[in-house]
Amino acid sequence: MSSKRMVYVYDGKGAEENSKKLLIYCLQQSLDKEYDVCTISPDQIKEGSWKDKAAAIAFGGGYDLGFISDLGSQGINNIKLYVKGGGKYLGICAGAYFGCKRIEFDKCGPLEVCGDRDLGFFPGLCKGPVYPGFKYNTFEGSLAVPIQLQKSLISQRSLDVFFHGGGYFETNNIDYSVRDSVQISLNTKLKRKSLKRRKKFLNTSKKSSQQIVTLKGEAHLKLLSRKVEILANYSEIENKPPAIVTCYFGKGVAILSGVHIEYSSKLLDDKDPFLKNVIEKLQPCEDARSTYFMSLLEKLGLNIRLS
Repeated sequence: MSSKRMVYVYDGKGAEENSKKLLIYCLQQSLDKEYDVCTISPDQIKEGSWKDKAAAIAFGGGYDLGFISDLGSQGINNIKLYVKGGGKYLGICAGAYFGCKRIEFDKCGPLEVCGDRDLGFFPGLCKGPVYPGFKYNTFEGSLAVPIQLQKSLISQRSLDVFFHGGGYFETNNIDYSVRDSVQISLNTKLKRKSLKRRKKFLNTSKKSSQQIVTLKGEAHLKLLSRKVEILANYSEIENKPPAIVTCYFGKGVAILSGVHIEYSSKLLDDKDPFLKNVIEKLQPCEDARSTYFMSLLEKLGLNIRLS
């Protein structure tokens, strides 16, 4: 029996086949050899013993109503308890919607899916598609879109990445707390205790989970979300909404991405008429994309391949 820890990729109803294969490949190429990457069925998730050897569980693209249908409350609760107890969750596109407290997909449109979700790693709304034109079971509507990297885990500050129906993370109603290490300048009479109690004195637009704000009296401090850290934003969308977030849940962590950061331009079919232009735009960013994906795995607490 293998002593390696397992990184599981969901394989059941709702998992789009091509997305699943690309996610598995990217994980295998990125992770240290101490892990085995393998698929996991809804029945296995419901049974529960997988948690003993799990290093992480990942859900890729597809449709989350399929996840919910096959997993049921027992499977979903097992995932939730696993992460809460210190586990790691990677959710991309449909897997990101699935990991939020509520989703709104194509609201008032022909593909509408709206409702609450039980995992709730992101304690708010995921809304999409960010860009129009999405269709199921085809790459029609696929795009190469720019994202801006916040607190960049790599030297590059922006990337063009694959997009196909993903959402953004609405942070307006998420609570923020004052960072413990905050320094308050001497020329203010406001005390840290009063700042923790209420935010009405703060001048901030909540554009990111960590930001500099200014108070009357010129006190400068940083705010940090209690549960969420924004890793990347959609560069060309109004107000630059979050595209990738880290969510701290109990003792565990989840990274949710509305964009397909795992999609390599080298593995996409250049004969597909919907992909030709997308591939050409993605190619210059391929090395940076690969490095950034590995940095996300490191942020989850996984060890990556060094060569």
